[in-house]
Amino acid sequence: MSYRKLKRLIVSGTIKYAAEIEREAVLLGLNVRRKGSELVLDSPIELLDSAKISNQINYAPLDLEVLWTVDSTNSYLMRRLVAPPKGYVVCLAEHQEKGRGRRGRQWVSPFGRNLYISIARVFSQVERGLDGLSLAVGIQLAKTLKQKKVDNLGLKWPNDLLLNNAKLAGILVEIGPMLGPNVCVIVGIGVNLELTKEDSLQIGQPHSDLCGVLECSRNLLAGEIIQNVISGINIFSHYGFSAFAKEWDEYNLYHDKKVLIHIAGSVVTGIDAGVDELGNLLLSTETGIKSFNSGEISLRGEF
Repeated sequence: MSYRKLKRLIVSGTIKYAAEIEREAVLLGLNVRRKGSELVLDSPIELLDSAKISNQINYAPLDLEVLWTVDSTNSYLMRRLVAPPKGYVVCLAEHQEKGRGRRGRQWVSPFGRNLYISIARVFSQVERGLDGLSLAVGIQLAKTLKQKKVDNLGLKWPNDLLLNNAKLAGILVEIGPMLGPNVCVIVGIGVNLELTKEDSLQIGQPHSDLCGVLECSRNLLAGEIIQNVISGINIFSHYGFSAFAKEWDEYNLYHDKKVLIHIAGSVVTGIDAGVDELGNLLLSTETGIKSFNSGEISLRGEF
């Protein structure tokens, strides 16, 4: 089935009925019904538009692409980048078949309702290390939504944005291929805009979305997120995480709260004491301050 017919259904809201179109629409999770000789889309969808998104971004050169469906936007850029790009390469998708979160977890990626964004750029080996990049991106993401009057946001170290103490967005930073003397870094961002009951059943942790919280064009929000994240990556490339360290406490959901650190089969308990200038988590324990990098540890809060 060509995606063109499905796109026509989404854009116009109706199309001449055909059983195969209905099947494809249902597989994508579209809310459709038959009405006489027509197939009708009951829940409008704003498809991503590369031109509308690019209009919100002031950085050049910028290579921005919107895909209908992909395994994951991070994986796609990993495969695509075979030569050093000029500037930033950005990929968005309407749907991810194998969306990925941190530590190999699945990122539930229904068609046309959320945002799945990957941003790639080259870092030279002489630039500062990448420690704390996911935190810097999280701060920029939180700022974007705060500017749009979204309240009750908080960051969970090292890569989650929570709304009302439930996961709203996640960040996945991956090291891409070596391109000559440089390394390509890919930043993946997933933001829940609207999740159905069926979507929720696939998510194994408390989660949230922006439905009923923020009324905003999907394209406009995508452009603003990309603009602010690129701005943050530019700052990070020059100064490292130290440029963001003082802002972390403003968004840190667990600041001065008791947390549990799960690492290598053991649990360390303490008070979240913020982060250092490399983005390492600082934990105040009975034996003093301990530092943790993101690695394979997991943080849990107690409210």
